[in-house]
Amino acid sequence: MWQRLILHPVKDKSGTKPRDITVFVFAGSQLRDIMVAIRKCSDRGASVTEQDKIEIRPIRLEDDTEPILSIDRAIRAAGHVITYRNLTAEYILSAGRGIPPQESPASYIRSLTGDAAPLLNLSFVAEVNGHVRGFVLGQVARARESATEIGIVQMIGVHPDYQRKGIGGRLVRALSDKYRSQGIKVMRIGVDYRDKSLLGLVEDAGFGVDRLVIYSMVL
Repeated sequence: MWQRLILHPVKDKSGTKPRDITVFVFAGSQLRDIMVAIRKCSDRGASVTEQDKIEIRPIRLEDDTEPILSIDRAIRAAGHVITYRNLTAEYILSAGRGIPPQESPASYIRSLTGDAAPLLNLSFVAEVNGHVRGFVLGQVARARESATEIGIVQMIGVHPDYQRKGIGGRLVRALSDKYRSQGIKVMRIGVDYRDKSLLGLVEDAGFGVDRLVIYSMVL
């Protein structure tokens, strides 16, 4: 006979109370088996329901720099980084503008000027109930093989608790719509072939393997 256990998590440090967790266990289960079931449910991350308000919008440096850096750090802390192992969101936000990465997001924001306009125009965040939970950073580049402009996904990240909820796909669609409105016909993203999670996202979003294969040689 199955029994239902409903767990009521306490509020986290931000004051937000997580949703209740429902676990079904067989009557007479040992405590160890019950704890395993609870851990499996907890590992699924935060749930996103129809009642949750998800908004995709252009980034605002003053509001979004700290959340973007925080999401990037959380992904790395969870050990989910493969494709972006040697590339951070902070580096992308500062690269090409002669701005060294800063330890303090506040001082970093103050160092940015109008030359960040291209980044602002081609990057988006995903808010869930008013909190930034994902981001995508874009860039227009010129394809070497055709000398035409293409849209680049420099980096995409979703907080570990909100992955596999469709947020990454919505971010990609927002960026592709932006590129399409500018007359760009191709969007490209580089993915490490070992990165199964990111591969699943880009394939679901409609990306396919390009005819151009890039080979590398370590020197």
